[in-house]
Amino acid sequence: MRKINRILGVSTSMHFGSRSRQFLESLDLDKYDGVEYKQMNLVDDEYQDLNCIACENCVSSNSCKLEGNNIILDAFLQSDIIIISAPIYYGSLTGKTKLLMECFHPFRAKQLEGKELILVLSSAKEGQEGIAVMQFLIWCHTHQIKLVQVVTIHDETTENDNIRMIDDIR
Repeated sequence: MRKINRILGVSTSMHFGSRSRQFLESLDLDKYDGVEYKQMNLVDDEYQDLNCIACENCVSSNSCKLEGNNIILDAFLQSDIIIISAPIYYGSLTGKTKLLMECFHPFRAKQLEGKELILVLSSAKEGQEGIAVMQFLIWCHTHQIKLVQVVTIHDETTENDNIRMIDDIR
């Protein structure tokens, strides 16, 4: 029996037509046999309440008391591979991306251990991804997630570059 890879794509951009979201959609992963693909776009209404209020409810219950956060946490738990596509503003991650990372505070017992992360960073210019990669490395280490690939897209990325990067991910 062939293993099904459950892949979750998450766009943290707050623009509906963003490069981050378009890149995830262009992967077209749900058409492959053996792949269950789900995409979450944090700009969509159902994810607008994403937030950590530091209530510490998760310390005793291992879950968040904010239902919107639990939807995302559960999606991560159910996935084998996670692709986070995030814009970079001023050389760093956006506030929405950082909020996403903070919502994993309930996962103190390494529930995400062994999951694989592909990071897609979008910026205006090449070479702005350094701090963002460092921030994700710390987050991955904390949760024992394997950062397996970093892809950068920017204004100078050509269509051929996009095709090559998409093929590498597939």
